[in-house]
Amino acid sequence: MVDRLVDYVRSGGDVVPIILAEYKGSFYLVEGKLRIEAGKKAGVKKIPAAIISVKSLEELRDLIYRHRHE
Repeated sequence: MVDRLVDYVRSGGDVVPIILAEYKGSFYLVEGKLRIEAGKKAGVKKIPAAIISVKSLEELRDLIYRHRHE
């Protein structure tokens, strides 16, 4: 799976942005672990990201849970 994504990234394919949550100045990966891995293997220096600010640890936990169980 990752190898096919690496090939896609190297060929210039558009990658869906990863999703990060920002809480108190720190960033947490919500969705996109394989895209990050493929980007590293493909030698990509920047990966598009959507950043969602959360106000509590509970909101962060709920956001991660929702995205991983869609």
